[in-house]
Amino acid sequence: MIKKKYAVCFSGQARTLDLCYPYIKKNVLDVLGKRGKDYDIYASVEDDADAYKVSQYLKPYKLKYVKVSLKEFGTELDRAHYKYFVGNLPGGAENRILQQLYKLKVVGGMLFSSNRRY
Repeated sequence: MIKKKYAVCFSGQARTLDLCYPYIKKNVLDVLGKRGKDYDIYASVEDDADAYKVSQYLKPYKLKYVKVSLKEFGTELDRAHYKYFVGNLPGGAENRILQQLYKLKVVGGMLFSSNRRY
């Protein structure tokens, strides 16, 4: 029997990870473990006061702390015409949306560059 291996990817902020982790463990990580599935965790999270929670709880195979602003996107934003894509949302929400998209891009890059098969 071939043992499958999975990549579990997390991105965003870790501000409530301590509260969410028991449910992530029970409903995702333990389920993969019980079924004989091996997994690696990849994470790209905001570099803030709660970032330490990721290594404490998830113990990722690869982890990148990201401090991002709209400047990091440069020409990518121009190519995507982000003003039309996101618009002007109340409270600067477009900045938070773009920060999350950037973190997803980072975690995807880490997964791709790992040269592992999942």
